[in-house]
Amino acid sequence: CKLSHKSARKAEALGYTNVKVYHDGLPLWKKKKNALYSTVKGLSTFNEKGIPYVLIDVRKDTAGGFIPGAVALSLDQLEGRKGDFPKQKKAPVIVYGKGDEAAAAFAVVRGWGYKSASILDGGADAWVSAGNSLDGAAKEKITYVPKPRPGEMAVADFRRAADSSSPKVVILDVRGADETAQGMIKGALNIPLTELEERAGDIPKDKKIVAQCNTGAQAEMAYNLLRESGFDAAWLNAKVTVAADGSYTIEDN
Repeated sequence: CKLSHKSARKAEALGYTNVKVYHDGLPLWKKKKNALYSTVKGLSTFNEKGIPYVLIDVRKDTAGGFIPGAVALSLDQLEGRKGDFPKQKKAPVIVYGKGDEAAAAFAVVRGWGYKSASILDGGADAWVSAGNSLDGAAKEKITYVPKPRPGEMAVADFRRAADSSSPKVVILDVRGADETAQGMIKGALNIPLTELEERAGDIPKDKKIVAQCNTGAQAEMAYNLLRESGFDAAWLNAKVTVAADGSYTIEDN
């Protein structure tokens, strides 16, 4: 992510002298099935925005209560409940526990193919320390009802907009120059995410702006910036590969 380089420069400007950028980023980290961590703030954001997720409490000692919405499953029970987990492998599954409990549960769930699985950093203790309360009882059933994130455009709608060259829609490619050099969707406007705030004046205000990148991560950030600036905006939450001739393929996240 190009924001990594921007963040590194900011850190250096603050006086840090041993700053590095992990070039392969989150995609390779996920591919290697390394542990991922969510934060209490991130969990609260999911709740505020109504983003669906699955929360699993794998602690042996649950006498103090549960984070609201959690399903209590010990490690011994986890394997037997595999069939109760969402069919959608992109569903965010967050586990928490004590010590190695959460890491072991993460390994199991990630091994099932849930690429957005993560460990809640600090677990129930961190939740309470942030000023939140615990429920006396856990949920009995694992439920997950997928729904679009704010501003998310359906893949079919994106294809129609991109393929028709609609005068009312602008596909905004927010990737960096090294990525767009491999190819851009025909008719798309390229403004890297790192330059978006400075170049907002280059974007037409009378059209719908649909942000697009390789994975959807930068596109969602661009969408939020665009909305804050008053644009009629949307974003594509999908993996996009663009060829040199402008043709493209889309793989749902």
